[in-house]
Amino acid sequence: VPAPTQAIGRALLAGLEARPADGLALLPAATTLVDDTLWKESPESAWGDEWRAQASVARGDLLRRQGDEAGAKAAITPTFVDELNPVEWAWQWLHPPPLPNGRIDMAGNLDLGYIQGFYGGYGDGDTKTTWRWSGPQARLRFPQAGTGAPQTLRLHVDGRARPDDGSSTAFDVLLNERGVASVPLSRSDQVYEVALPATPAGADVLITLGAPPFVPGAADLLAQQGAQAGQLRLLGLLIDWAELTER
Repeated sequence: VPAPTQAIGRALLAGLEARPADGLALLPAATTLVDDTLWKESPESAWGDEWRAQASVARGDLLRRQGDEAGAKAAITPTFVDELNPVEWAWQWLHPPPLPNGRIDMAGNLDLGYIQGFYGGYGDGDTKTTWRWSGPQARLRFPQAGTGAPQTLRLHVDGRARPDDGSSTAFDVLLNERGVASVPLSRSDQVYEVALPATPAGADVLITLGAPPFVPGAADLLAQQGAQAGQLRLLGLLIDWAELTER
């Protein structure tokens, strides 16, 4: 196993063993990761910018295990993390703790590890909200959120962001890979509620969302920055947040 992979793997394993402080000690200090000059002078810089972003996300995961939400956000917020949008890496590598309020706040800096199949996020300064576009298929992970009783999935979606071609659109919801509902998508900014059958108490609740994709215009292509520059995107749903509640 390559040394860079071992370094992050050992740190994350310590977190899973309820030793987040030990895991943090195995990673570069926050100041080293955030400061460009200190990073370039560190031996780990030879492992590249992608490793730098992954290490910072790993720090954020360990800090949120300690209950340090502010520190976790600071670790995951830097531009060098956003530009790489390590959503897929975080889904595969992180085993995040249960959500304290049952809600995934898209692009709120602490959604990594809970989502898969989403593009980089952005903020709306007027409404003070943050959003992510899904791809044609996306997943949401609610760790240990099963209660043994029926639940409700709530999604804040802005349907106005999709092209108005006059056709009706619906998105599919699957629970643990089994179809639950096909939900008509309106051209409005609204909260959708989907009834879910029971998941065993303490089990993960895995939601899959599927939506007919569309290709945005040239302005979207030009707006991509960093490692995502020139990326042709297939967009599905524009989501602000997702949460599980009792029915």
